[in-house]
Formats: sequence, C-alpha cells, structure tokens
Amino acid sequence: MTSLGAAAGRDVVLGGGGPNIRTVNNLFYPREEQRPQSSDEAGSARRKVVSLGSHFGGFVGRDALLAHLREVFDQEPVAPRGRVLCGTGGVGKTSLAVEYGYRNAHQYRVIWRINAERQSSWDAQFGELAKALGVPESSDNAYERVEAHLGRMDGRWLLILDNITDSTAADILMPRAGHGDVIITSQQLTWPDGWAVSVPMLDRTTAIGLLLANTKDQDEHAAGQLADELGSLPLALAQAAGFLRSTGWPVTAYLSLLKTDRIRMLARTTPGGKAVAGAWTAAIERLAFDNPSAVTLLRLFAFLAPDAIPVTRLLPPETRLWSGTPPKIAGQLRVVIHDRLAQAEALSGLTEYHLITPTEVGIVSVHRLIQAITRDAMPQDEQDAWRRTAAFLVSTALAHKPNDAISARDQCAIMLTHQEHIQGPDHPHTLSTRHNLAQWTGRAGDTISARDMLTALLPDRERILGPEHPHTLATRQGLAQWTGEAGDSTSAREMYATLVPAFERTQGPEHPKTLATRHNLAQWTGRVGNTVGARDMLAVLLPVCVRVLGSEHPSALTTRHNLAQWTGEAGDPATARDMYAALLPEREDALGREHPDTLATRSNFAWWTGNAGDPIAARDMYSTLLLDYERILGPEHPHAIAARSNLAWWAQETGADLGGL
Repeated sequence: MTSLGAAAGRDVVLGGGGPNIRTVNNLFYPREEQRPQSSDEAGSARRKVVSLGSHFGGFVGRDALLAHLREVFDQEPVAPRGRVLCGTGGVGKTSLAVEYGYRNAHQYRVIWRINAERQSSWDAQFGELAKALGVPESSDNAYERVEAHLGRMDGRWLLILDNITDSTAADILMPRAGHGDVIITSQQLTWPDGWAVSVPMLDRTTAIGLLLANTKDQDEHAAGQLADELGSLPLALAQAAGFLRSTGWPVTAYLSLLKTDRIRMLARTTPGGKAVAGAWTAAIERLAFDNPSAVTLLRLFAFLAPDAIPVTRLLPPETRLWSGTPPKIAGQLRVVIHDRLAQAEALSGLTEYHLITPTEVGIVSVHRLIQAITRDAMPQDEQDAWRRTAAFLVSTALAHKPNDAISARDQCAIMLTHQEHIQGPDHPHTLSTRHNLAQWTGRAGDTISARDMLTALLPDRERILGPEHPHTLATRQGLAQWTGEAGDSTSAREMYATLVPAFERTQGPEHPKTLATRHNLAQWTGRVGNTVGARDMLAVLLPVCVRVLGSEHPSALTTRHNLAQWTGEAGDPATARDMYAALLPEREDALGREHPDTLATRSNFAWWTGNAGDPIAARDMYSTLLLDYERILGPEHPHAIAARSNLAWWAQETGADLGGL
C-alpha cells in the first residue's frame, strides 16, 4: 500500500518539482534582468569548465569556417550568439564545432558539448554540467539551473548543442541570457535567416593531403582515387586515414579492398555516403582478424541506439546471458563480460579504428551507418539472435536498480532509448520503462515532469493494453499521485475517486491494490482540507486491511499511522497521541527501531503529545528523535530538518534555550 505521508509537512518533507524544460517558438529572446551572483556562484564561475570530447589531431580544411565563427561571435552585439552548422551526416559538423572550442578555449570560462539528439538524455547531461559548474541542487530541472547560472556569469561561455534533430529542440535548449556563444550541429537545413552555416565536403586537394599525411605511401594518384571513392566525406577520410596509419598498408591495398566489397556497401547507403560503408567494412575485417572481441562488441552495439551506449551497465562482470542465446554468440559475449582486459582491448580497438566514440566514462556512441553495415553482414537468423540478446541485456540492466532515486532515474532514461530502439515505442516493456522513468523522476524531486510523463504515457497504454489493464491502472494511479504532489490536490483526489471503482471492478474489492487506492483517496481527501472525511475513510478501511493483510503487514501499519494523523487533524489530539503510542511498539517489532516508517511514527507521536497538552514531553521526544535522524539519515536529510524545526517549536513553547539550534 502506498503511503503518501501522514501529516502535511510534519513527519515527511515533500520535495517540490521544478517545471519542465520550457518550450518557446523561436530562437530569439528578449534580454532579461540578471540578479547578482552569490560569492559561491561567482567562485564556481571563475573555474575553467571544459567538456568537448575527443580532439581529432588531423583536422584540416576548415579554416575559413572557423574564422567565420570567430568573427560572428566576436562582433555580433546581441548575446547569447548562435550559429547552426548544418550538412549531411559524416560531413564533420561535430568535429568543426569541437575544433572551434579547442582553438578558442582561451576566450571562454565554460566550454561544454551536449549530445542533444535524444530529449530523454538532456536532463542527465545538463545535470553533469550543473555539477561541474557547482550549481546548487534545487527543485528546478538541470537545464533551468544551468541556464540561470550561465545568464548570471560574468565570464564568456560556449555551449555546443550537438545533433539537434529539429528547430523545436533548439528553441528549447537555446539559453535566453548570458555572455555566451552557442554552436548547434544538425542535419536539418531550414533555420532562421543568418543562422545556418553550411558545412561542405572537403575539397579534393585537402582530402588527398589528409590521406597522404597518414601513410608512408606517397602515391598521390592512388590517394586521389581513394578520395574520389570516399566522396571527400570527412568521416570516411578520417576512418581511412586511421586504417592506413594503424596497418601501414599502401593506399592501393585499401582501395582494392574497398572496391571488392562494393555490393554490400551500396546496398545500405545513400550516394553521398556509400564510401563510408566501404571504409568501415575494411576496418571491421581487420579487427575480425586482429581483435575478434572488438567485432563481438560491435555486433552488440549494432542493435542498440547509436548514442549513449552504456557499456559498463550492459556488460558488468556478473552478467548472466539469456538461456536462449545461441552457443556461438554466448561464447563470444562471455569473453568480453568476464575478461575485463579483453573488453578494454576490444573497446580500444574499436576506438582506434574510429568505429566507436567514447563520450564519457563507460559510454560510447557508434555511427548509424556502421551499425547498418554490421547488421547487414549477418544472415537474418543471426541478426534476430543478436537483437534478442541486446533486448535481454537492456532488460537485465534495468532490473538492477541503483540505491538512490536520481541514479535510478538516469539509468531508466538511458536504457529507455535503447529499449525503444530495439523493441519499438509500443512494446509493453518500453511502456513499462517509461512508467518507471516517470516514477523515479518524481521520487528524485521533479514532480511536475513525472506528472507530465505519465500524462503522455496514459493514452499509449490505454490504446495498446486497454483502459482497465493492470498496467494502465498503475499509470493512472501514478498520475494521480504526482498530480497531487505537483500541487493539484483536488485533481488528485478526483482521479483516485474514479480509480477506486475501476480497481474494485477489475481486481476485486479486497485486492491489495484496491485497498491501496482507497488509502490514497483518503489521504488526498484530507490534503484538500476534509480531515474528518479522511479520518472516516481510513477508519472504515483499517479493519479490512487487518483482515486481508494481517495486523503486522506494513500497509496495515501505515493505515493505522495515517488514521491517527487525520484523527488529530480532525480535532482530537489526545486520541491521536494514544493511537501513536499504541502503534509505535508494533512498528518497532515489525520494521525495526531505525526504519523510516518507525521514525515517522515517533515524530508524529511527539507532535500530538505536544498538541495534547504536554509540550515538555514533545520537546524531549524530538530532542532524542533528532539525534537518531542525524545518525541514520544525516543532518541535512529533509526528515532531520523537519525534526529540528519541530524541536525548536516545542522548545519555544516551553521557554527552553537550545543554544542556537
């Protein structure tokens, strides 16, 4: 049974949720008044904060574009200033943005790259930036905290919004104030006048020079042929250069290999990108000979979403494979799971050949065309087996919940991207992960986002599972909870009122979920001000809970706890005190003396003892409770803070001096 807290703000301090990342309709904003920074914020702003990712040392052929960006950002008077690097995939938009950051690092105090393709990853990435900036935690989401901090900084900053899929996402993420510059990379071509900066292919001479600079073979004619075959696409040239550099092969050998496997290459690529597939095929074949475990990882990655692949979470040493995994695939995967050095060497090999890009600790990305080439090299039955294996590993990773809500939320967010990619947006597992992501988001303090996530999920579950499927009802229940926690107690009560008959009809009147829904209806009835109604509902519910669940069941004890609370709120503090006095030893026996629910009962017992006319006893009870809260949960935990506040209250009532508590 879900306990929503026994008293409004007494034994539980509820965190408020920040608003969603705002959506606006254009890229241009009015200037805003900026409040002065605190000394702590000013100190954090003076630190050099940089996260750009890998720096390609062989960067060539973009000096004019770099100079153009520098001129725009130095001379344009309105800040924040922004430009969009747009062009086809693999043309080098990201490399250009990163190179600008490295070459102009001396001008900025903050330089940060955000992979903005998936909205589900924004909060985690802006959370990392907020942490690096030293921005304090608050009820606002990470983006809003970062935006506010950048708006107040007296130093210049550069934000790279990488892989933006459409202008709406840019509208959302473009900061509104601050002395900063924003570089957006996108394949989309339509942008406001003056914002788009087209990134073309490299010219042929530059492409040839790049190839020859990475091999001892100085056959300029062959290099020209290879540049033509690759279409002077920077990503393909970088792959070829890496291959030539690491193998020592002549350009003609690489060119010959590229030409002999052209059929597969052309089968999956567009005209502008066909040579990229050839470059990756050559690298993959080389790795298959030198480092087979690298190809094993690449095959797994081919069935995941291309960005933010959490290798360490997907393949921890304790991983157990699906029993239906074909023996050949199982044997290959066990090597990279149980031999950590083999896994490291496999990742290193893939990185060396530019087949993956490490983006942060334990996380890599892989180009979509590499994934396509890897998949197409397998027969269909092998593709199906790898896809099922990838889905199983994602589900297994989701089953291992971290200890805190923020980590659980972030894990759900990153895994949802891969689950949706493998199984589709309408798969029941995908819907379940969306539900869990919303729940963890609310528990992490963002109640408004939790509410909105469940609002979006509910029609999908109704459409796919039906309006009264147990999972659909669970989403309705979660939506009611977070609607109330986000500040709309009346709507929460109304939602629970409609849920009770639905649960009674589908689960039965005495099913534990039905009882939990009745309990929550009583709680929100009290929280809208009807304390007598809440008390009476729980008084009727309690004997049913005891009969169905047993008197020592945690849900029955929670119902007694909240019945006592609403009894006091309804005007009978002495009875509330006596009810808590009777409940406390039973909670200690059932849950232990240091369980959070036991401590909550002690808190409410103290509160109603004071309200029943014994402020000295209340003061002494809170004095002891505070020490336990600080020892068990820490001095800054919300429950410890609430106990400290209540102790101060009753100390004042008794005239005691607590020495500046």
